Amino acid sequence: MREKIHKAQVSIYSLGRMEKIDEAILRFWTLLREEGLHFRPAALSTLIWGPPDRLWAALQKGYSLLQPYGILMDIKITAEGPDPYFEWKAE
Repeated sequence: MREKIHKAQVSIYSLGRMEKIDEAILRFWTLLREEGLHFRPAALSTLIWGPPDRLWAALQKGYSLLQPYGILMDIKITAEGPDPYFEWKAE
């Protein structure tokens, strides 16, 4: 049986420093790679998945790392739902 993974959807918004938002998001993605988590950038958020302890720790580190950028981090997290590699295809 595979290890239970948790999934998160994270959106990062700028609160007044729009010129730095791309830099902040790239730093967040670098942190996710360093933490060994899987992620997939989407248009307005980043989808992240992995073991719950590593996922929670990375989210906390990411939030702390990005505070100097004046960001708002919107996080949705669950242990339910389809596998992150699931692709829905219309017939």
